[in-house]
Amino acid sequence: MERAAGAYQRGELQAATQDLDRLIKDYDHALEISEAYYLRGLCRSKSRLPREAEQDFERAIQKSQRADLTARSRASLAAMAYRSGNWSRAADLYVRALPDLPDQPPKDKMLFCAGLALQRNGQWREAVFQFGQILRKFRDSPMAADARRLASWRYDYFAIQLAAFSSTDRAESKVQELRAKGYDAVQEFLPRNNQSLWVVMVGRYPTYSEAGSGKTRVQRSYPDAFIIP
Repeated sequence: MERAAGAYQRGELQAATQDLDRLIKDYDHALEISEAYYLRGLCRSKSRLPREAEQDFERAIQKSQRADLTARSRASLAAMAYRSGNWSRAADLYVRALPDLPDQPPKDKMLFCAGLALQRNGQWREAVFQFGQILRKFRDSPMAADARRLASWRYDYFAIQLAAFSSTDRAESKVQELRAKGYDAVQEFLPRNNQSLWVVMVGRYPTYSEAGSGKTRVQRSYPDAFIIP
């Protein structure tokens, strides 16, 4: 196991995988074998073998008798679901994994991904809790500024931003222009990077996938439109 772990740390993924293959074949019923499945899952994930990696992480969870290893395996599965845009699965796995992980990096990044996944799945209140964890436990984290911005969003829906202005009068003019074209446009004061901005936005979408469909329609007329928050 130590040799495989060393090979993994050096980036020798094939050698590590071969050692772990032998270990799993010979000692599949050993109590500690869950760690071998977890490590092989990491190797396979980095080798761009997502299906095989997912199977290993699932197997690690099944065999694990350690809360920390179970949590790390779930977090790895959550990261895979997050990258593939499966927000529901990512949110569920992150929420189950995070309580058993130590309050040190990279937990701040996991909390942020958990918050985003929850938000994009329409679980707005739960998302705010995860962002709040970053602000309480990782105040100096690079994720803190974005966590604060997302936690301060006061709606329970996504919108499509069409424009942003430094004055409310210009924003209101744009709102009226869009309403004349049939859009349900509104303006919202959203400070960004220490700048005072009045954002013009349209739509109310409970989930990110619905917002994505809305963005596609809006971009036919406004190619630079994007989803907020």
